[in-house]
Amino acid sequence: MAQARSKGKKNENSRVLDMLETLNISGAIVSADAMNTQKNCD
Repeated sequence: MAQARSKGKKNENSRVLDMLETLNISGAIVSADAMNTQKNCD
């Protein structure tokens, strides 16, 4: 488990991505709520 504080609602997605990069989760199933879903608009 992990937890991190974000600076407001707009930074929550980036904090989740940063946190996932620091965890050893290779081959693991990760679950998050719908707030952490996003669409890439490149």
